[in-house]
Order: sequence, then structure tokens, then C-alpha cells
Amino acid sequence: MNNVIDGKLDVHGAIITATASGQKLRLGWVNHGPLNKTSTTSFPNGRLHRLGSLNSSAKAQARRASASSHSNSAIACSAVGPPPSEETESFDDSHTRQLADSLQMDKLSILCLSSDTGGGHRASAQALYDCCVTLYGNEFSFNTVDLWTNHSPWPFCNMPKSYFFLVKHPWLWRLNFRCSEPNFIHEFMFSGYEAIVERRFRQAFLDYTPQLIVSVHPLMQHVPIKVLKRMRNNRSLEQRILFTTVVTDLTRCHSTWFHPGVDKCFVANDVVARQAERRGLGHSQITCHGLPIRPAFSLISKNIDKYELRLRLGLDTLASTVMLIGGGEGMGKIATIAEALSHRLSSSDQLIVVCGRNQSLENDLKNRKWKIKVAVKGFINNMAEYMSCCDCVITKAGPGTIAEALTCGLPIVLNGCIPCQEEGNIPYVLDNDVGAYSEEPEQIAEIVSQWFGPSKIRLGLMSERARQLGRPEATFDIVRDLANMVRGSAVAECT
Repeated sequence: MNNVIDGKLDVHGAIITATASGQKLRLGWVNHGPLNKTSTTSFPNGRLHRLGSLNSSAKAQARRASASSHSNSAIACSAVGPPPSEETESFDDSHTRQLADSLQMDKLSILCLSSDTGGGHRASAQALYDCCVTLYGNEFSFNTVDLWTNHSPWPFCNMPKSYFFLVKHPWLWRLNFRCSEPNFIHEFMFSGYEAIVERRFRQAFLDYTPQLIVSVHPLMQHVPIKVLKRMRNNRSLEQRILFTTVVTDLTRCHSTWFHPGVDKCFVANDVVARQAERRGLGHSQITCHGLPIRPAFSLISKNIDKYELRLRLGLDTLASTVMLIGGGEGMGKIATIAEALSHRLSSSDQLIVVCGRNQSLENDLKNRKWKIKVAVKGFINNMAEYMSCCDCVITKAGPGTIAEALTCGLPIVLNGCIPCQEEGNIPYVLDNDVGAYSEEPEQIAEIVSQWFGPSKIRLGLMSERARQLGRPEATFDIVRDLANMVRGSAVAECT
């Protein structure tokens, strides 16, 4: 049975209604802002249901009705607005778009929990979203939220900002990392956090009404799971929300990544899988697909043509090319390493410097005179293309960049790391013979010079090994598993 809401969507004061087969349905409340993630569905009995964020029972009933209609209901809003005689709640364009997005019956909801502590977690969340859209179009509602920044009181809302201070002082970061690892310490801390943020986290979960939550951050497991458990106990949730973790570290992982209460934990390799098992996760909870990287890397790696890519990007098509990456914030000894390379490499070689959001660094390097061909870039959105047209890459030991480089078959020169969680990535690269490590600009320049000269055959062999280690389908495999879990949950809800 298909039920199509085909009439006018009306806003009467604070109540939103729609007409379906002559029956008026009350869809939710407007609270001087967007109607966040209000669910809609088929109502074969034509009864009124209020589906605002405070009525999870009605929303669960709505989803069951939708699923029992074979999940193929549709909605067509011919107009948005009140009758001329009615008083209207004002909406801006973004609120209207959010409302339109929320009024799509067939969308199952995935909520991704991340935090802006460095670019890696943000990139992983974006990769999952991009892949979900690539595979399934608009079948799923996929939202990413930073609970600490957007749904926590002071000072917890400033927690992500403290990350940048700590990583600039390695001894402080190491102290924080080590001291918070024992279970009894972080469980005590998280219990205190929960008491403070529980109300706001609970409201966020009610607003988004996800069928599945996926966390890509080590601080987004324990407190959200505690809040969800409390919500189930006091019957704020009618149906259990699935919870999954995608671990975005490559080797050494903080213990807070692992919670035995998750439904699924996706890891990069067997090294991380063993850590998860030691932290109490069962074999059936752990899935090893690889690190989530942007879908563009998978797509471009299947049909790579360096000559064509370089031509399109305005680069020398024949030069040996090295990329120097400063991360999203353009951190590290980028200028010093670039100068060392320009003095050590041949004039026929080529250097690409990615400065990220560091505008002053970008301007400085663009105004310098170079002895080799140098292309200076700021923050770029087509990193897959630039990486794929290079012969090797220089970067810090971030897991995401390493995974992307391996997918592109690029040997890696690691020039630094964040203490603790990135330190294990250095032996991973060295032991697999896909790169080198040095923090000294002159030595880095010498390594690349050897690779482009007398060690060019070794460079080619390292490239082959790198490509074998790469997991270009990892993100697609993770998203397929998530989609199957959500669909299975929707079917189970109907039975």
C-alpha cells in the first residue's frame, strides 16, 4: 500500500500540517527555528500524529507504518505556506530546506558523531557522507554533529579548541594521553561528564531521531552510549538505536576508542583489531575494512593517467614530482623543507606544496624565487587528483594521509608525528618498506633526491608495495555495512 501526501503543507501558528487523501496530518511543532529532523510517514488510518522532537513514540509508530508500506511512500509538496487568512510562523531559506529534507518518508537516519580536533576526524566523517551519497543518493538522511561543541555547556564546548594547544606542546599531550588511558580513570571522568551534558545530548538524539549512530572520534563512544542507555531505561526511546564506531587511527589507539557496548567496531587492520579484543570487544563486533578515505581516491585509483592529470592541473607532465603536505592547517617545517628540496633536487624535478588554511605561509612561498618548478597551493578539495599525479609524498604521520598515499601507490617520507597515537605509524611505514622517516629538512631533501635519481628503481618497487597495502574500497565497504544495519533495524522494527 502506498500512501502519498500530495496536498499543501500548511503552517498554522506553531503547528505544521499536511493533507493526505483528504485527511489532515499534524507533522510537528515549530520552535522559532528549524523543525529539526521531524519524521513523516504513511498514515493508513488517517489519524492525527504529532511528530515533534518530544514524541518519540509517535515517530516510532510512523516509521513502522512506513516500513509496513514496503518503504516506498513518497511526498510531494506542491506549496509551502499558510492560507492567506492564517497567522504564519516566519521561516528563512535554511529552515525551509531543513523542513523539506525532513519531510521525506523513506529516509532512514544515520547520525555521525565527530569533533573538530584536527582534520582527520572531520575528513573521515565527510568521507562516510560522500560515500553514502555516492552509493545510495538520498535514500538515507546522514547528519554529522559535534556534540561537544554544539550540544555541551561551557567549558566542554571548548574541548576541541584545547586539542590544538595540547599538540603544540607534545609533553602535555603525551601526559594527557597516558593519564586518561586506564579504564578506571576515563570511566570516572565520563560519568562526571554525563551528569553535566546528559540533558543536551538526550535532546540532540531526540531531535535527529537516528536509527544508527556512527562515531569517528574516541571521545564520542562512552558518554553517548551512557546517555542512550539512560534514555532506554526511562523509556524516552521506544526503539534501541544501533551504535557503531569507525576507528580512524592506524596502529596505536587510545583505549576510549573501544566500548564493549557497540554493535559494530570498524578497524583499519589486524593490529587495531587485537587492541579492540583486549579492550573487551568480541570477534563478531569487529570488522576490518581499512581506514575511511574520500571516495575520490577509490574512483581515481581505478583509472589513473598521470600525464592527463598533470596536464589538467597545469603541471609539468614529465617531471619527477613530490608533494609536501602541511595538513589542513599548514603546520610543520613546510617552508624550510621546501627550501631544502629546491636546493637539492634537479631543475627538471617538480614540487607541489599544500599549505592548507595557512594563508600567510601560502603567500610567503608564492613570493619566493625557486630553483626548481614549484606549485604552491592553499586548501584544495581535489587532493586525490594532486596526489595521484605525484611520485612520492612528504607528510606527518597522520593515519588518513598515509591511507590516501598508499591507495595512490605513493612512497612516503614522514617528517613528524603527534605523540602517542601517530608514533606507531612510523614503524608501520618503515617495516612495510613503503617510505622513510626524518624530521631534518636537509635529510628529507636527500632522501627524495635519491629516489628521483640513483634509487629510482627502488622508488618504483615501493610504489607497488604501497598500492598493495592500500584499501581503496574501505569506505564503500564500511558504508554498505552501515546501510545494511539500518535497513535491518527498520525491518526488525516492523515485526
